[in-house]
Amino acid sequence: MATKRVASEHETAGLPRLAVDVRLGRADDLRAEVELTAKLPADLAAGKRFTFAATLRGPQSSRATTLPVRIAVQTVGQQPEATATRVTGRVVLTEPAYWSPELPMLYRLEGHLHADDKPVGILDDTIGLRRLGVRGHSLWLDGRRWVPRGVTCDGPTTAEHDAQMRAAHHVGLVAVVTLGLPDAVEAGVVNAFWEQRLLEADRNGHPLFVRLNPGLTQQAAEQTVVALARHPAVLAVILPEPLVARTVDLKPQTGTMLLAAEVATANPPPLSAPAIDLLLAHLQSNDTPAASWRQPGSLPTLAWNSTGPRDRSGCDALQRTLASWRLAGNGPPATWDWAGFLIG
Repeated sequence: MATKRVASEHETAGLPRLAVDVRLGRADDLRAEVELTAKLPADLAAGKRFTFAATLRGPQSSRATTLPVRIAVQTVGQQPEATATRVTGRVVLTEPAYWSPELPMLYRLEGHLHADDKPVGILDDTIGLRRLGVRGHSLWLDGRRWVPRGVTCDGPTTAEHDAQMRAAHHVGLVAVVTLGLPDAVEAGVVNAFWEQRLLEADRNGHPLFVRLNPGLTQQAAEQTVVALARHPAVLAVILPEPLVARTVDLKPQTGTMLLAAEVATANPPPLSAPAIDLLLAHLQSNDTPAASWRQPGSLPTLAWNSTGPRDRSGCDALQRTLASWRLAGNGPPATWDWAGFLIG
């Protein structure tokens, strides 16, 4: 959940900027364990002892102010791999500030990675700590049940695309965007067009669902997932059917970002899927699922209708339609309900 932000004052020293993977460990309202991992090429790391000389400071938010803290990163250890060495650090925050759409709190990681007490890389990232997960058939965000309502924002031009995203965020909807075109990710880094929009979403608390392009190769999909996981605003990545079979490879890269599989309600719901957190169910042309969906699977399921107004009224209409479907016939069981509603 960390993303590259602004130029570092240390770049004139010729040191490379290192990407840092962030994982939120045990976390509650009073304490949060944060793990940070940097990678160095194996040929540059052989025989060296690495330590973090960095601090995590904050939080800062576009919507609130609070007393900042500055905590040193503790070096946990290093692990050589086939092509790289992973160096792991740890920070424990008391009274942590988590990222949410209502209050997008962000921390800043600053400093260096040292090899034998000599700096070899720059650490300069902004980090959002997000508590997001699944309980039963529902999504939970920052300790509360969350029922996402969203609209597709895939305008044919940049201006129309941005206008759709602004309209969605203005009324508190999740913006569903497609990412992962062949030129959208370069060497594991989201290109400038998308990176700017993701950074703005992080700062302003604008939630996003990102659908991967079905034509992506497995390698490009993995690079895209890794890049998106660094942005707290990206709550879920939607995987088309060709990519669902490889989610076991993708899941370790996601942290608290959810992976969703696209399914069609013309077919029976899958009972489970390895490493998949939720389903995104495309409705039939009559806006209601097939009868087999009266016995739903075990995963939370978002309903997605391609027709209807792309605003809150469209989401509400879809919710009413499915409520009527739910009451007619035998089932679904009372313990199950749709986890969210998407239009477009």
